[in-house]
Amino acid sequence: MLESLGIRNFENVIIAIGDNIQASILTTLLIKEIGVKNVYVKAKNNYLHKVLEKIGADKVVHPETDMGRRIAQQMSDEYSIVELNASANLEGSSLVELNIRARFGITIPAIKKVDDIKISPMPE
Repeated sequence: MLESLGIRNFENVIIAIGDNIQASILTTLLIKEIGVKNVYVKAKNNYLHKVLEKIGADKVVHPETDMGRRIAQQMSDEYSIVELNASANLEGSSLVELNIRARFGITIPAIKKVDDIKISPMPE
């Protein structure tokens, strides 16, 4: 069916299949095999994101997450939430030792490690 639509003549294809993960994966795979140069795909979660990248998706987007961030940023000019990677020299230090709130006026709402997220971490 994809070939009958002339997909191979397109340089860019957007795949925005909703909740059907299997259809999203198979469509992405087939379109890349046909030879479309740029394939943009919607992903519902990070696991699907990884699969789509591995099978050749050129750009994977998370519209719900992206829109949530955009709306949150528009809600306040004074406050924002950002995700940052801690530098190696911070490792092993407690939040009390780092004194981040007093030094920079920053509150750390969560700390994320490889397989663990601590919400409202204790300062020690």
